[in-house]
Amino acid sequence: MSKTFEISNRFQSVQLNPDDICYIRQDCRKIIVHYGSASNWEHSSMEEILSRIGNQDIVRCHHSLAVNLNHIISFYDDRALLLDSGKVILMCRAKWLLVKRAWEDKYYRDHYSS
Repeated sequence: MSKTFEISNRFQSVQLNPDDICYIRQDCRKIIVHYGSASNWEHSSMEEILSRIGNQDIVRCHHSLAVNLNHIISFYDDRALLLDSGKVILMCRAKWLLVKRAWEDKYYRDHYSS
């Protein structure tokens, strides 16, 4: 089980398990963390939030977007991926290939390593 981390703003503070994060997006100076059917935000940078989370399964697929490899269901159209929340993430082909390779490496690591 991963350690929890806190996301907070002036309205609320939430403790999250990194495994529950589906994806993270940045909107100007606001980082929005999507988990389950909910989301929460804080003023931060993508680099800072990813370093605080410290989970190698959360990978950056754009300068303003990161996804959790554990929540990817499929890749298609050489530019899109489908998350288990139903969200479709579009990205450039080069980043799509990097995320797909990271997902495949994780799959083989989880299923075929001793």
